[in-house]
Amino acid sequence: MQWTWDSLHLVWAAGVLLHIVLLAVLFACGRIRRFPLFTLLVIFYVVRSLALYVTTSRISRAAYSQMHIGFAIADTLLETVVLLSLCWQGVKGLGIKPRFVLPGAFLVIAAAASLPLFWGKWPAAIIWPGQPGFDGTAFASLFASKGNVFVQGLAIVVAIVVLAASRRTGLLWTSHIRRLTQGFSTYALVTIAITAVIEHLEATLKPTSMAEYQAAISKLTHLSYVPTGVYFVVVVYWIVTLWMPDGVVLSAPAESAAIDIASI
Repeated sequence: MQWTWDSLHLVWAAGVLLHIVLLAVLFACGRIRRFPLFTLLVIFYVVRSLALYVTTSRISRAAYSQMHIGFAIADTLLETVVLLSLCWQGVKGLGIKPRFVLPGAFLVIAAAASLPLFWGKWPAAIIWPGQPGFDGTAFASLFASKGNVFVQGLAIVVAIVVLAASRRTGLLWTSHIRRLTQGFSTYALVTIAITAVIEHLEATLKPTSMAEYQAAISKLTHLSYVPTGVYFVVVVYWIVTLWMPDGVVLSAPAESAAIDIASI
């Protein structure tokens, strides 16, 4: 299978359509009142997709790259706020005292930050703003790349925290809050796993012919699209579950430890 320009158009259109349907559900079912930041994130995704599509052939490659990096940084910041807000909604039933809110948020962020800090490649030397030879585009690209890994780690940490808190808050695994954290963490886990597989294959790639090299590159390219497919499934999952009343049980009439573990 070769990814053609038409197939990439189809993937782009599918992503925009799914997000528009998700927005329609959020507005039609009144979920925006409970999840305004998540709604803002979905709107951002639609605007980003449209802006990148419209400007693809209308601006220089350098300008397009800078725009892409800018959107990636904005995505990191916005998604961080959304995940922290979901975390708070999932644990506030514990009756946490105000003085412990900021330290708790710091612990969650620190746990998530350990992933980009210790996993993934870092440049041999980082030239900070104000230092000689500073490259703004390269620095922003590094920030966007590591920020994306941070968000994946944050999604997993938040899902674990909300799951652990649900033992005392009674927050059902079918609640909208946990449905959202389930989606974010599932996508994060798949993204991390696929990235690790690709990095391993790249490190061990030793083709002996051009045919083997092209076959390996094709395999890596196909693997890189797996997270996108999983994210589409997650969006469909959100559309269906947010359309339903909060707490509706889809398969089992009672919550169990096994379901809780599987639903992270």
